[in-house]
Amino acid sequence: MIVKSSNFPYPALYTGSPDYNNAFFNIKQITPIKTEGFEIFVNIEYDLECSGLEKMIKDEKAAVYANVFCSKTSYRKSFIFTGNTLNMSLSKKELSNRVVIRTHIIAIENAPGFSCDELNNEFWNDDVNINKGDKLAIGDEISFSVDSYDPLRPVKSIFQFKEAPDNKRSLFLDWNGNKVIVFLSPELFVKYKEIAKANELRNYIPALIVIPALVETFIYIKQSIDDDTVKNKSWYKSIDRQLRLKKIDILTTNKSYFEIANDILHNGIFTALNCVERAFATYREQEDRR
Repeated sequence: MIVKSSNFPYPALYTGSPDYNNAFFNIKQITPIKTEGFEIFVNIEYDLECSGLEKMIKDEKAAVYANVFCSKTSYRKSFIFTGNTLNMSLSKKELSNRVVIRTHIIAIENAPGFSCDELNNEFWNDDVNINKGDKLAIGDEISFSVDSYDPLRPVKSIFQFKEAPDNKRSLFLDWNGNKVIVFLSPELFVKYKEIAKANELRNYIPALIVIPALVETFIYIKQSIDDDTVKNKSWYKSIDRQLRLKKIDILTTNKSYFEIANDILHNGIFTALNCVERAFATYREQEDRR
C-alpha cells in the first residue's frame, strides 16, 4: 500500500516536506525594505532545487507567486515572478502594523503524468496528475512592520471633528478658530468615531467628509481673500503652505477645487475606493465560508 502525504493529494515542496528528497524552495529578502514617501519597496528572490518544478516553470505550466497580506487593513495582493527576483512596490496607505508575504509555486495548467527524480518513492512511486491551481511549493513567510498610516495626517493642522451642540444641523463648518471645526450631528459623530477606529474603513473618511470640507473651505478663502483676520488663522497658513508647494493659486487656478482637495489628500478618492473594495472582498469571503 502506498502511503501518501497527509497534507495534499499531490506532492508539495516546503520546509520539512516528506514528498521530496534533496529538493528545496527557499525565499529570501535580498535588500533592506525601503520607504519613499507613501511607497514601500520590497525585493525578494527564490531559490529552487527541483528538476520537475523547474521544468514546469520553464514550460510555463507553473508560476511563482508572492501574496502580500495585511490582516489589520484586509489588504491582499498577488505578484508574479518573471524571473528569480521580484521587486514589489506597496502603498503605505493600505498597510498597517504586520505585513506578511507568502510565496508559492502554483500550477497554471494541468500536468498529467508529473514525475521527477526528487520525488520520494515511499510516497509517490507512480506518475502524479497535477491540476491547474494546485499549490506545488510553499516558501517560508517573510514579514515586516509598517507604521500605521493616518489618512487625515495631511489635514491634521486644518480640521478638527466635533459633535454638534444640537440636532438642528447635521453637518457644518466653523472657520473662526485656528482650526476649521467640522461639526457633525450626534448621530453622524458616533458613526465617524466608529469608522475612524476601524483600520479597514478609516481611509474612507477623507472622501466622505474631508474633501467636501476642503472644497467649501477653498470657497470661503476666495470669498474672504481681503480679510486679514482669516489670513492669520493657523488653518489658513497650513492650506496656503500646501497650495504653494503645489504651485496653485486658489484665485486664478483652472483646476477644480475638488481636484485640488483630492490632491492635498494624496489621491484620497482612490485610497477610499480601495478601502471599500477590500472591505467588500472581506465580507464576500466571510459569506462564502458560511
